[in-house]
Amino acid sequence: MSRISVLVLGATLTCASIVATSSSDAGTLKQTRVAWGYDAVPTKNLDCTSSCFGNVEIYHLGVGTYDVNIARIYLAEPSNLEVSSAENATLAYCTIAGWNRGVGKTIDAYVDCYDINGNPADTYFTFLYQSRTLPLGSAEKGIAFLWADQPTEASYTPNPDYQYNSTNATNTMVRNGTGSYTASIPGLTKKGGNVQVTAYGSGPARCKVSDWGANGAGTSVSVICFDVTGAATDEMFTLAYNIGEPLGLHGRKIYHGDYGDAGAYAWADKADDSNIYIPLKAYNYNGFKTGPLTAQKNSTGVYTLSVPDVTFFGGGATMLVTAYGASNTFCTAGDGLEGWNPFQVFCYDQSGKPADSKFSVMLQTLETK
Repeated sequence: MSRISVLVLGATLTCASIVATSSSDAGTLKQTRVAWGYDAVPTKNLDCTSSCFGNVEIYHLGVGTYDVNIARIYLAEPSNLEVSSAENATLAYCTIAGWNRGVGKTIDAYVDCYDINGNPADTYFTFLYQSRTLPLGSAEKGIAFLWADQPTEASYTPNPDYQYNSTNATNTMVRNGTGSYTASIPGLTKKGGNVQVTAYGSGPARCKVSDWGANGAGTSVSVICFDVTGAATDEMFTLAYNIGEPLGLHGRKIYHGDYGDAGAYAWADKADDSNIYIPLKAYNYNGFKTGPLTAQKNSTGVYTLSVPDVTFFGGGATMLVTAYGASNTFCTAGDGLEGWNPFQVFCYDQSGKPADSKFSVMLQTLETK
């Protein structure tokens, strides 16, 4: 199979930056290449030094169309990209239009964003890119990702250039019906973790996680996709799963001067709870070692996620959020992306009205202050 197709935009882009690995052990150091960021100026080109990891540059190519240029990171390894729309200045959602090798050792990742009617729309967004190789982790701690690139096939093995499993197993896909899929992630057998999903393609669509669970063979993740009208539709998407560690960096110096993972995740499973609560332990991970994350509903479709005993994340943060459940609701990242804790999540129904929803959320930063 050919590599991911990307939009031909006729632009020659150059950038001098470096995105390095980070790990407390030499084995992981050889495996992980990560970049993340928050597009804080969605209508202009952005030198993303203050809100990204690595001197990422974001090019505004047209209304709702962006090139995230990540310098000196490309390796011939399995890679993944996840994107979330962010803030609520403009109600929108974002998809991945592709990513490929750019000029020199760079990645050009293309993001398209749309308003609720499916029209191109400039909006804030967050992203996380990673490439990995070699086994990493155990049955109870690790990472997997894939590009589900054959949306009408009954079953298939995703392209090895864009899938990874830290137990060295091979992920597979099954189509259950129109717009309904199950990803099988062998080897990662512990209950819990976090799932992020992003629709992929050249038009407006949304994908979300409807369920996931583990057994003695591994973890299964159910994904559903919708077109601009909210109807179920067959779509390509990317998926990333992690348990016991963040999707991004490991071994960063964190809040207590110790070394940890400088990332966190939670499954906010109480969509209508206005009280502060602690999400279930199996789905609640805090690499900053300050205690379990908490969540709270502030108003219809508006939620707060808090990392205890942390005020500010050095260098800003990225947050990925995916709505959870069987309906066509969707969620976006909100306040906190400049590095301030707590963070907010906004969820909407198909018409764009605030709506209560469960969601899966992931945070990644460099360190805390």
